[in-house]
Amino acid sequence: TMQERLREAGKNEDAIQFWRDRIQELPRTQIGTIHSLCSSLLRMNPMESKVDPAFQILTEPDLTRFLEEETVSFIAKEARKPATDGRDTAKITSVQILLDEYGASGFAGILKNFSDGDYPTEADWQDALQHTKDPVMTEESDEDGPRPKTSEEETQERRLLTAWRDVLPRFAGHMKEAKEHLNVLTFNDLEQRAVTMLKESPELCARYRRRFKYIMVDEFQDTNNRQQELVYLLSGGDASTLRGKNLFVVGDAKQSIYRFRGADVSVFQEVQKEIEKSGGVNLSLSLNFRSEPPIIRFCNDFFEQPWDCDT
Repeated sequence: TMQERLREAGKNEDAIQFWRDRIQELPRTQIGTIHSLCSSLLRMNPMESKVDPAFQILTEPDLTRFLEEETVSFIAKEARKPATDGRDTAKITSVQILLDEYGASGFAGILKNFSDGDYPTEADWQDALQHTKDPVMTEESDEDGPRPKTSEEETQERRLLTAWRDVLPRFAGHMKEAKEHLNVLTFNDLEQRAVTMLKESPELCARYRRRFKYIMVDEFQDTNNRQQELVYLLSGGDASTLRGKNLFVVGDAKQSIYRFRGADVSVFQEVQKEIEKSGGVNLSLSLNFRSEPPIIRFCNDFFEQPWDCDT
């Protein structure tokens, strides 16, 4: 039993000393969420992060209200610009193209999806342009599958993509200015700015790598690509490849429940492979000390059909 194991451990002087040493180290151990770590990195290094250390973090419901209001503000500002504005004529035309295509409400709804970062990369734009040539399925498509696009449809898709490609960088600038004016950051901003700072400041990144002898991340199935980059930088100094040998992660792919907040369970699966590749070990924690066998049997029987797989 657990009591017997504790009594036995109490007789072992080596074990007692081991835990005494761990207790001594505890005050030097930094424990917190990934976002609290990012916040600390930015506040402690204002010159490198280019962030006012007195910033506030936007949380719900203020976050949603802020993003919605600033999205509407951006559209209104763009719509008020005169139709002939010298060099800005193309930009105004882009906004008008999107307003004509989606309407004010539809345009705002789509634009809001980009209001908290995660803007398309150059590779994304090029890929999207390539897909304008893809065939489409419509109600008029025959039984043989999708039909080729007409030249008019392809032209319109390219026109819309070009408009979005023009508008989104300016929208990003608008949101950045709005946040700086209020001195606020979102959780996405914390991650992005912390990762950017460590990438652009190798000496600072090296200092934090020396500070963190070991790194453990719990609930790793609910992380995203940016958080993976942060952990990799703090472990080995490389955002794309795990070069450190001090990383320990805990997770369960079946418990990934935060996809709606940007979590990507494939990140957990990729890191598992990277740890093995770097000489680490994947351990399966197959014993459950919290659930009685009758509860497990009921859950397995209940979910066997919905999951359509072995439990």
